[in-house]
Amino acid sequence: DSSGSGFVVDIGGKKYIATNAHVAEAAEVIKVRLADGKKNYPSSVLWIDHECDLAILELPERLQSSVSPLKMNEQSPSLGESVYVVGFPQMGEEICITNGVVSRRELDEYVHSGRVLLQYGVDAVINPGNSGGPVFDHSGHVIGVAFQGANNGQGFIIPVEIYQHMARDFANKTKGGFPDLAIEWQNTSNRVLRKKYRLNKKSGGVLINKVHPLSDAYGLLQPSDIVTHINGHKISSEGTVKLKGCGRVDFEYLVSRENIPSHIE
Repeated sequence: DSSGSGFVVDIGGKKYIATNAHVAEAAEVIKVRLADGKKNYPSSVLWIDHECDLAILELPERLQSSVSPLKMNEQSPSLGESVYVVGFPQMGEEICITNGVVSRRELDEYVHSGRVLLQYGVDAVINPGNSGGPVFDHSGHVIGVAFQGANNGQGFIIPVEIYQHMARDFANKTKGGFPDLAIEWQNTSNRVLRKKYRLNKKSGGVLINKVHPLSDAYGLLQPSDIVTHINGHKISSEGTVKLKGCGRVDFEYLVSRENIPSHIE
């Protein structure tokens, strides 16, 4: 047996349970219970997105009138902002709350899928069993989903915007996922490289080294191209863009947050 955490969400006016994909993926039987309850209720997986390590579970009919969906904070948290991780870590039966602050915001690997997507690093402890639980700001609004930890005590959370991307796919019944240009690139900080490509002091951008054959950019981008802007945002020589309210982030973030209109029957 294995266990994890989850929380009630509203998608299209209906209540569901959100959790991690790695919590639900291998389960033959799923049972859920309230944080302050002892009785288990049967549930089932309605949607799973391994890319972003998120899943949607059925909220049992017997619990529909007993719970309300949590409110989300759609704004990116600031570095140093207080957060509270809520869940059921292993080695205990009662709900556990740990607190800390947001220590970083960057694109990094999601261990479950190997995909590089936006995540927040927090210094609140996230242990096995916490996975899938909500992470709150000081106002009690959800800013993310706990999903992995590190040996140094740092935890990582999936931002609300990643959850909402997945929830739109679920609501629209699309298996679009998160776009990826499928290119290999390098920054243009090197003085010799900048001279070779005649980049002046104000020029930014990244150098394209390879475009994979199955990429939608194949034939549009070529090796040795310099990409200087994306969606109207200037790319720095380090490969980052400056976004209002969240500082600098890798330019590939602007690609991953787009929606792929890939409908399934």
